[in-house]
Amino acid sequence: MPDHEIAATLGSSESTVRSNAARALATLRTHLAGIPREEM
Repeated sequence: MPDHEIAATLGSSESTVRSNAARALATLRTHLAGIPREEM
């Protein structure tokens, strides 16, 4: 789903959508870094 559609649905700006997505991906990468590949 494009950023502008998410922003419209949530009633926020596209930059907020991108910022939150970037933060979420960074958190996910941090959590996944501690899991061995064979467990994924």
